Amino acid sequence: MSTDILIKTASNEINSLTKKDAVILWGGLNDVGNNHSKAGLRNISHFVKNDSHTNIVMMGVLHRFDVLDTSCVNREVDSFNNKLTKIVKPFKLATLLKSEQKREHFTRHCMHLNATGKHQLQN
Repeated sequence: MSTDILIKTASNEINSLTKKDAVILWGGLNDVGNNHSKAGLRNISHFVKNDSHTNIVMMGVLHRFDVLDTSCVNREVDSFNNKLTKIVKPFKLATLLKSEQKREHFTRHCMHLNATGKHQLQN
């Protein structure tokens, strides 16, 4: 799912949340993979600025194991996460969580976390 759809959905759902609540936002991989990183970052930035009435936990985009480590996609994932860090930093109620996953934490097609990866991320 691209961040524009994710952000629109989340914005509608969190209007009633307060500083005692938290929303976890995890998206951006489709934007990175489709060369729409700037739009994805802009969507996330807009969301964090406009929904500062509740705690926002951003998840960094995961490394892609379906392509080479040195691929332009993985370089863009790193760049996206670095820019995401800068976007989130000024906001007191926003946090960025980065997760270092290994290949064995993903399904056979390498795009989604398997049960072990989900458990590891949860911890």
